Amino acid sequence: RGGYRPLYARQTPNLITGEHTCIMVRPLARSELRTDWLDSLHADFCRRLLTLLGYRFRELPPPLALSLLSPKTKFDADAKPKLTLAEVERHLTAYDLRRVHAYARGTVDYHVIVDVLPTMATLYFSGQLPVTLSPVQAAVLCGLGLQRLLVDELEQVLSMPANQLLAMLGQLVRKLSKHLARIEEEAAASALGVRAKERRARAASKLHRAVGDVAGELEAE
Repeated sequence: RGGYRPLYARQTPNLITGEHTCIMVRPLARSELRTDWLDSLHADFCRRLLTLLGYRFRELPPPLALSLLSPKTKFDADAKPKLTLAEVERHLTAYDLRRVHAYARGTVDYHVIVDVLPTMATLYFSGQLPVTLSPVQAAVLCGLGLQRLLVDELEQVLSMPANQLLAMLGQLVRKLSKHLARIEEEAAASALGVRAKERRARAASKLHRAVGDVAGELEAE
């Protein structure tokens, strides 16, 4: 708000007010001044906050936590994936992805994916999964994934019935699952293309050798 960006938030609250001290900076409106240092410090703050939200900042309301992170939550419908399948698999195993897809299809309960929500939330709020989420969906993902709140706890914080929370969770996971499936499909298509190219190269090599053999026999005659 007002162009200010947070660079530091004290983890221990004030003993009197219960508030957390936060340092926010806004660059001067002078074109000759560089602001890349501010971008770097703010990015580092957000990177650390993604983890710290699971500790003392766990008590912050999710909307307030999102205001500190200021993540991008709106993307073009045809936004290209930023991660390859190999990069995704550094964070989520093939079995994790299967469970996410199964929950997105509605064939398993949300308890089956609770353990992967922190990883998916970290990937999303660090900008590595370009999927559009509504403010409420982003708050649900922040609360369950980054702050690791229970559904009962988040229900009280957001003043939203548990069935609505789980409905929002289902919607956002379906969006993330669709994006992850797209990454898997592109990787499979790329692998098939490479194998087809290798088959064509081998066939061309065999044909070249065969032509060379025939030419050698003709020369011998």
